[in-house]
Amino acid sequence: MKKLKTTVKNINFKIGGYSGWNETWIDINENKVRIINNYSNSTASEFFASDKAQKNFISEINKINFSKWQKEYQPKDCEICDGEQWELEVIYTDDTKIESYGNNAYPDEWENFFGLVNGVSNLLVEDEILDKLKITLERNSKLKIHKTIQQNLGIKFAIFHNEEVIEIDRNTGKMIISQKMSDDCYNKREYYNPDGIDEILNSICCIEDKQESSKKKEEAQYTLVATYNNGTVKEIKGNFNRLELPANWDCIVNSINNFVSFYSMGELLNKNNIPLKLSKDEVLYAEVRLNGTGGTYYYLVEDMEVSIGDTVVVPVGLNNVEKEGYIENLTVYNILDVPFPLNNIKKLFKVLK
Repeated sequence: MKKLKTTVKNINFKIGGYSGWNETWIDINENKVRIINNYSNSTASEFFASDKAQKNFISEINKINFSKWQKEYQPKDCEICDGEQWELEVIYTDDTKIESYGNNAYPDEWENFFGLVNGVSNLLVEDEILDKLKITLERNSKLKIHKTIQQNLGIKFAIFHNEEVIEIDRNTGKMIISQKMSDDCYNKREYYNPDGIDEILNSICCIEDKQESSKKKEEAQYTLVATYNNGTVKEIKGNFNRLELPANWDCIVNSINNFVSFYSMGELLNKNNIPLKLSKDEVLYAEVRLNGTGGTYYYLVEDMEVSIGDTVVVPVGLNNVEKEGYIENLTVYNILDVPFPLNNIKKLFKVLK
């Protein structure tokens, strides 16, 4: 085989056996190393190399002469049905593709190759670990003033400056989200969960560069400051639009949203979670949407615990045929103000748990 003069562009590597498979995809583009790891169809994790680590990885991986690897490796002395199997696909910058497969047998350069790929997660993140992340969004909003006020003040527009800030700190184990709508209107939420903060920053890992830059300032602008454990600080500024945000912005947003959504707004403001307790002059009516129909029907609820969304069985028609539906709404009425007379309304049969 001729010696390849081009460099490695992609590596797709899979190894495992009866207990499960680990897949690693490595993409080298413009000397930037992007890695995706996936173990036995679990959620794949994606991260990028630090500057120092990617140079080392690119140099070492290109020392391996994949062009000499055989198409298939099998044990010479005996046939092994289980054990360990592996598959490899290497694509070079000239689109040359090399494929190799092994069943409990390996090429001479296996130890060097496997050491690089198996340790790729540690190799690429050990130099830079994201410790702090601060994202600030500033927006100037222009509001047209009513004509009568224009005459009194001598201005046509009022400018409002809004600011949002998200701060995530591994050392304190906190995330702080603050919003300022004006000098006398702002709010602030603070979350303390060291394990959760570690998970957010680990999933984000590295902050990628933005795709484009613009000299023209738009109404909404952001600043992102990432601080790493080795003291490195990366700052990105730009207009708040898709092309000027970091390339892995979706990963950043999803990691933060997943964390925040877990806590929701608590129980105090959720009316549906307040236990229903009736006075002697009150009754509870359920609006039930029957399966396969477009309308809702009122039923009286007596001596049973129900919630919006529960699947229920109700009587329908002259013969009171039992049909299933779900509760779309619950309303407490005074017995003098019910939408349907108590002597003419059917009762809920049962709730299906």
